[in-house]
Amino acid sequence: MNVEKINKDLEKINNQIATLNSKKKELEAKKKAAIDAELANVFSRKKVDSEEFLVLNHLNEEQIRKLLTDAKKMADVETDVKKESAES
Repeated sequence: MNVEKINKDLEKINNQIATLNSKKKELEAKKKAAIDAELANVFSRKKVDSEEFLVLNHLNEEQIRKLLTDAKKMADVETDVKKESAES
C-alpha cells in the first residue's frame, strides 16, 4: 500500500467520521426536543407550577424518565378507575 492510497483512505474515513458526528449531533438534538415535549405534556396535564419545574430541571435524565413513567402509570390507573366507576 502506498502513501497516496493510505492518504485517500484516511480522508475517506475522516469524512465518514465527520458525517457520523453530524448525525450524532442531530439525533441528540432530536432526543432533547422529544424529552422536552414529553415533559411539557406532563407539566400541562399535571399542572406543574414553576417552582416544581425548577426542581425537575435539576434532575438528571434517568430521574426524569422515571418520573414520566410513574406519571404515565398514575394516568393509566386513573383511567382504569374512571372506567370501573362508569361501569358500576
